[in-house]
Amino acid sequence: MKKLFVLSCVALATLASCSKSEDIEAPQAQKEIAFNVATDKSRAPIEDATFPTALSMYVSAYNSVSKDYFKNVEFKHNSGTWKAGMYWPINGVTNFLAYAFTPAADTQTTAVMDANKAKWGDTSDANWAQQMTFDFGDKSLCYALVAVDGSAVADPMTPYVDLLYASGEQAKEKDYTSVSMTFKHTGAWIVFKVKLNDALLDKTSVTLNQFKLVKIHKGGKLTIDNSKYPGAQASWDFTNSPVADYAVESFPQQNTTTIDNTKGLAVTQTDFVDANTFGIIIPEQKQTAIEFKYTLASTASPAAFAAQTATYTYPLNNFGKWEMGKKYVYEITINFGEITINPSVTAWDAQNAEDVQI
Repeated sequence: MKKLFVLSCVALATLASCSKSEDIEAPQAQKEIAFNVATDKSRAPIEDATFPTALSMYVSAYNSVSKDYFKNVEFKHNSGTWKAGMYWPINGVTNFLAYAFTPAADTQTTAVMDANKAKWGDTSDANWAQQMTFDFGDKSLCYALVAVDGSAVADPMTPYVDLLYASGEQAKEKDYTSVSMTFKHTGAWIVFKVKLNDALLDKTSVTLNQFKLVKIHKGGKLTIDNSKYPGAQASWDFTNSPVADYAVESFPQQNTTTIDNTKGLAVTQTDFVDANTFGIIIPEQKQTAIEFKYTLASTASPAAFAAQTATYTYPLNNFGKWEMGKKYVYEITINFGEITINPSVTAWDAQNAEDVQI
């Protein structure tokens, strides 16, 4: 009996030692999935300082255990993060693929984007958080303004549709902290600035009647692939998208049924100003050429010469292609004897960045 009692004491001591050295982890309660959108300018659409709180995110999620978790859920801003009433899964690690877009507003009109534009998943409609496509076909991603006859074009720097995408991943299983999302632009921003040479201001007027990009793809099929390292990659396919000339700016010049070349954008400045600045967003593609029509007229009385309308075409070959996420600026100076174009490129959202001169 004595021997058995000693063994029992040893066993009890061993169990007591184990209970002190091992902590029992209480299970974490599930939390609502939330996303942080960094306030850095590189994450913001257009040239805002922050991702607008009024902007929704449309998200699909893939979990390492339960696989496809949810599809095309709208997340809205709520107390500093974006939420939708969805909860973290108990097991596995979850990754996300999202898009957002700034729609046309005010005088702009578009049927290009809406909340259900994306097709989630691959051809078998699986892997929701690994792939999404946007098929614009022959519709335009480009910026365009609706202007009435003779009116000034309002807010010339507002893009038509700015489509953005982002991916994010849960840090580890049962980590319920909010996920940071870095949004990127799917198009290239092309900006044109026009001014006159000083000599043209003396009793002379210049009116831009028309401004085009020559033979470009306005739309196409955009695929966002989140299945490969290092994160989501975007690419454009123009198989079913024909090329066409695109009016970068529709300067009002209609007078009943005829064209009035005295109307359009009056270029009166020798500095690059907002009033003579306009642009578009286009899919990433090989650069082509610009074509614009302008009218040169005498403002002297009597007129020193008859008004002349000319068309100018210039091939754009300073860059291999217009890349998504970049801003291309073309400074155009009109003179009597020549037209000069000074191109530059910078990151779309670079803050205080010097343009790279070409």
